[in-house]
Amino acid sequence: MISSSSEEPSSSSSHTSTNTVLDKELDAKPFISEAHGDSLQLHQFETQFVTNVYNEIAPHFSNTRYSRWPFINEFILGKKNCLFADVGCGNGKYMQSWKETIQYYNGHSLSKTSTSNCFIGTDISLGLAEICRDRDLEVLVANNTQLPFRGEYFDVVISVAVIHHFATPERRMQAIRELFRICRKGGDVLIYVWAFEQQSPKKKSSATTATTSSEESSSYRYAQQDVFVPWHLQKQFDSTTKKESHTEQQPQTSSSTNIVPNVTQGSEGEKVYKRYYHLFKKGELEQLVQDASVMVDENSGEQRTVFEFEFVKNLYFEKDNWGVVCRKK
Repeated sequence: MISSSSEEPSSSSSHTSTNTVLDKELDAKPFISEAHGDSLQLHQFETQFVTNVYNEIAPHFSNTRYSRWPFINEFILGKKNCLFADVGCGNGKYMQSWKETIQYYNGHSLSKTSTSNCFIGTDISLGLAEICRDRDLEVLVANNTQLPFRGEYFDVVISVAVIHHFATPERRMQAIRELFRICRKGGDVLIYVWAFEQQSPKKKSSATTATTSSEESSSYRYAQQDVFVPWHLQKQFDSTTKKESHTEQQPQTSSSTNIVPNVTQGSEGEKVYKRYYHLFKKGELEQLVQDASVMVDENSGEQRTVFEFEFVKNLYFEKDNWGVVCRKK
């Protein structure tokens, strides 16, 4: 979220057909090609199509992010006495799940030490970070490519639906390197990314399809990997609706960068925001972790190892995401 923030693909009740050809308006490749190699332009692109979008939709987005994916929840509950970093924590649903679990166990006369894990979350969206703060969760605003933690600080690092928001392979690798940098040796790193191989809406579980009618993801069969996924902002979550009835509003920028999110109008008058995604094909995430573990010196051309790891759980598919669990050596 870029830390982005936890994603849950879902079918839309207002978009029942499955498109097999990518709408040109959802094609993100030309934008990335234009910015490729220019770090400032890439930052501006990600700010416009990721960071500032999440700032605008944060309350609505959070309202749809309440269910915890089974494997991730089991993974968390299987850890004892660990310090977790949830990088791209969104509304903090995984941090909150652990807090609720501790309360539940304590309610049954179990000591705190038996479930004494601790979470620190980061997200690039101030709007989502404020939601975490209101839930009494430990959170700070930070970019996944430059995390404000010393090396080998955390026992476990989780990154759920974040890496796919970075616009180039190089930036995705840098984000992964940061996850491993802050993880101690012997600690685990869990990574989830959106899959190019999306399931048919008919095959989705009720837990997935019931989440929101605002997110057009499963209604599309994307023809390529770099895409914009529209978010339909329901009017009751639009903070400008009431204000606009009294006074003319200037475009919101959501941040000090003065970069306005891309917004259009939906069929029912709602605002529609475009969020950038790189959809991962099978095997691509594993290869990206492998590639991130080494760097090539620009002057000598020699390779050096950035981090050593092993796959604890190889590539698996859950909720239209590819996931891996790695252990840092």
